[in-house]
Amino acid sequence: MITLLTIVPLLISSRFLPFYRVVLNPTDHAALLIYQREFLERSKGIQVSCDYLSNAYVAMFFWGTRSIGGYVINVSEWNPLRYLMLFTPTMSNAILNDKGLREEEMLEISCIWKAKLPMIFTAIFYAGMLIDSWRIGRRMGKRYLLGGSVLKSIRKIHRLLLPIDIFIGFLPSTTLSTKADQLVAIYAGPLNSLPLRATNLLVSRFLLPKNLVLRLSRYKKTSISNASNVADG
Repeated sequence: MITLLTIVPLLISSRFLPFYRVVLNPTDHAALLIYQREFLERSKGIQVSCDYLSNAYVAMFFWGTRSIGGYVINVSEWNPLRYLMLFTPTMSNAILNDKGLREEEMLEISCIWKAKLPMIFTAIFYAGMLIDSWRIGRRMGKRYLLGGSVLKSIRKIHRLLLPIDIFIGFLPSTTLSTKADQLVAIYAGPLNSLPLRATNLLVSRFLLPKNLVLRLSRYKKTSISNASNVADG
């Protein structure tokens, strides 16, 4: 946990990486328009307004002069939560009440997009996003992180990090940011366990060779099976 929270920010701000992160100035309308356009293209037509971006924390990654990714962090004090705006207020309240959650306790990661990168750089991108979320959440007194996507690759990442299912299904095409044929998945998870969950995810999914993960998985299953046999005997 300490490694994740200390080493990755130093890497992102160092000269050793071929890319770097910029937190967009909320008054830089031209930069926000670029983010809006990039997200629209990468998300296959999902819209995000410049008003939303200008009131949120927007981070963008560059490889030289080429933009390669970005994410937005938002809390209800800045904007209405984008994920909850997919529903009517009555439905949103019912969904949160069913899970024992409150909107004012949450922050969200939204509008994520990323170019295809080498695995180690992908890990650093996601680590930077999660560290920013954890720090902002703690500063704002939030207890839960809200995430999800209509994009399969991002849904997978969020599902591994956020154990509470908020909504999984299809929404009418009249909603503000989805199309009728897009599966929407929204998850939540406790903010205080995010560093540990993020470290486990990044190490197992991006930093360990796949064959090593497979061998460890097989070893674990064999060990459990042997232990079970001993106990039964």
